[in-house]
Amino acid sequence: MKTVLITGATGGIGDSICKLLVKHYKVFVVARNQEKVKKLLEKYELIKGHFICDLGNKNQIKQMVDKISEKTAIVQFKLNSL
Repeated sequence: MKTVLITGATGGIGDSICKLLVKHYKVFVVARNQEKVKKLLEKYELIKGHFICDLGNKNQIKQMVDKISEKTAIVQFKLNSL
């Protein structure tokens, strides 16, 4: 199964992308707001993982990339919904 990383996942477009892909791909989501991510995870239980990250912060991006590397070998698609 291919792996997808969706940034801005808690917004309207990101949520819609999750809905479309979560049944067919290993979906990991990225967002800044922990509470919104929690609601998204409750809504789409098939999401494989999540990362709290401000994509404007280089240190947080590096930490997120390291965590992604621990959870999956490769991300085939990255979708920005920003």
